[in-house]
Amino acid sequence: MTEQTQLVEMINGQVTTTSREVAGVKIRRDLRDKDFDTVTQLISIWTPAAATIYQLKPMELEV
Repeated sequence: MTEQTQLVEMINGQVTTTSREVAGVKIRRDLRDKDFDTVTQLISIWTPAAATIYQLKPMELEV
C-alpha cells in the first residue's frame, strides 16, 4: 500500500468518524436522508487533523 493510499484512507476515516459523531449514529450505514444537510455542512468546514496535514507536506513538494 502506497503512502498516498494510506493518507486517503486516513482522511476518509476521519471524515466518516466525524460525520457519525455529528449525526449521532454508531455506524455509517445508519446515516439517513435526515442527516444529509448536517453532514454536508460538516464536510464543507472540515479540515484534516494536524498529523495528516504534516504527512501531506512532503507530497506537496513532489508535485
